[in-house]
Amino acid sequence: MNEYWRTVFGWSKSRQDIWNTCKLQYYYTYIGKWEGWKDDLTRRKLQWLGKKTKWDFVKGQLAHEAIESQINQWAIGRDVSKEGAKNLFNLRLRKIQESPRDFLIEEMNGDPIPSEKYDEVRKDGSELLDSFFDIIWKNYEIHKYVKHEDFDSFQIGDVKVWVKVDLVTKLKTGETIVTDWKTGNPPDRETEDRQQVLGYILWAMKKFGLDAAQVRAELCYLRVPGDRPRIVSATMNQLKEFEDYVTTNAKVMLDVKFESDFLPNPLDKECQRCAFATVCPDGSSFIPKEARDTPIPPNWIGRPTND
Repeated sequence: MNEYWRTVFGWSKSRQDIWNTCKLQYYYTYIGKWEGWKDDLTRRKLQWLGKKTKWDFVKGQLAHEAIESQINQWAIGRDVSKEGAKNLFNLRLRKIQESPRDFLIEEMNGDPIPSEKYDEVRKDGSELLDSFFDIIWKNYEIHKYVKHEDFDSFQIGDVKVWVKVDLVTKLKTGETIVTDWKTGNPPDRETEDRQQVLGYILWAMKKFGLDAAQVRAELCYLRVPGDRPRIVSATMNQLKEFEDYVTTNAKVMLDVKFESDFLPNPLDKECQRCAFATVCPDGSSFIPKEARDTPIPPNWIGRPTND
């Protein structure tokens, strides 16, 4: 097994989620793309498949992209435009609908998305953006801009930790706010997103040289714009527990020796929506036979990234 992946390894909540779901999927996502020579066919196919997304994630990704496009404008002193955000959302959705196999895991795995599903996403996306720009944004445009959509890392001991924050602002009181937009329904338990949020707080403390009392994180749910954001602060004990959790799990991930250590966890619903089902010996049994041998488009050019 090529050891290069260890040199670019970093822990993140999304990596941990995949590890907990299926270790072979983790291998395909983060390690297989580094195996072999640059033009190795298997390596290139894993890179190509890894660019696909689940249909359930499309609406959230497009809403985030549309909001980001307008915060880009706000960051340089221009007004935000709800219509501009909606136009981008619809443009990106139309591109996916015109060429779904280029984007969607389900399409790759022989489970086409009906056209009416696109209509539902278009309508719901418009409503989410209405909520954001008409209600939610008014609470943030008075803040001082610091950063947004920042894919960054920080260290916990010897472990690199990856984060991507939606927005960082500062209040007149000096408090730094890390905000995460959520397009789904709020979870029943407020602790469900705690690991992700503690990572944001620790990142901000290290990035800006702050103590825990100077940073808070907000989970802002676009679907319920009338609700106050879920505010999360952190004690030093909670941050220490998070650091221990990261270092313990990162050690487990790095302790693997061989490809055979990445055991699959075949489950029909998970495998049917896995980007690597067409190349996985176990996952391929859950998808139609005609979907298993899809070649890489001859004009596709890609490169592996650390995410």
